[in-house]
Amino acid sequence: SRRSSAHSARTKTTTGTRMLFARSTAPAGDWREVFQREFVDALAPNCSYAQTAKLLRRCVRTGAVSFFDIERNPEKFFEAHRMLAKRANDCGPGMWIRFTVQFNLCAGTVVALASKSQRARLKEMQAKGKLGCFCLTERLAGVNSGLVVNTRATYDRERRLFVIDSGGGGGGKK
Repeated sequence: SRRSSAHSARTKTTTGTRMLFARSTAPAGDWREVFQREFVDALAPNCSYAQTAKLLRRCVRTGAVSFFDIERNPEKFFEAHRMLAKRANDCGPGMWIRFTVQFNLCAGTVVALASKSQRARLKEMQAKGKLGCFCLTERLAGVNSGLVVNTRATYDRERRLFVIDSGGGGGGKK
């Protein structure tokens, strides 16, 4: 019923939040109110690394946004990004960047490319509130890795392995 869904939406506990996202029969738009209150408004100015990690783990564990929303519910997926991005100026970009790395680069890559067993592991990760990472950089690239990385990996079908070409310059080991 709408009334019991509204009551669940007001629940402050992690368990209550988990139940709202996992079992709610609330109208589709209602997730925004809960996400705003529980994860966006919960950001304090200059949140520490530990604070944003804790908040992101809770967001992951409760299923507020699913790792699989990128394919199952892209409107929700991108709206959650927009909601967090609006707070980046007053709270710093830490949570927003962490959210995009977690949901786009880490989980998004697995969702797009993984086998059934790897997708099952991702589902387990989400249920436990575990955070992942995406390792992409090379010497001299730093946080601009997506823009300036020269290293390329090409799959050699005959040898059944990836051939890595660092592209010279900053891509090689030193």
